Amino acid sequence: MDHHNTGLILYRYVLGIDIDEDALDIFQTNVEEFEIFNIDLMIADVLSLPESYKNKFDTVVMNPPFGTKHNKGTRSKFQCFCLMLPTLQ
Repeated sequence: MDHHNTGLILYRYVLGIDIDEDALDIFQTNVEEFEIFNIDLMIADVLSLPESYKNKFDTVVMNPPFGTKHNKGTRSKFQCFCLMLPTLQ
């Protein structure tokens, strides 16, 4: 299996998920600029991902939502869900 090296981390595949399309556009620009390969981007609310996503990832890098004063509890729900995504070996 091919592995790619960004200079920071060795990876086989990366999936970037964000609810904000503008954030994914910026991410895509950076991916192209730095010639990073094997990355897919998906517009989605991580709180709406199916159960099948749990335990499918080696590493999760997350940025919890801020400014959730009108959506009390959203940040902690996000953090709890994201902590279930990686496989713990």
